[in-house]
Amino acid sequence: MNQKVLFVLGILLALTGAVLMIEGNTLGERTIPAAIIITILGIYLIATSRRGIKKS
Repeated sequence: MNQKVLFVLGILLALTGAVLMIEGNTLGERTIPAAIIITILGIYLIATSRRGIKKS
């Protein structure tokens, strides 16, 4: 995959995890562990995709 696509996907996953953590009371207490895992995956994608993006 293109490195920029992975970066954008990581941003979207991290934001989705944050929204799930904020709206945990609305969606139920059981969403917090899933939100943490989604956020960690998003941060991982951001970190690994940044290695491949060359500065212009």
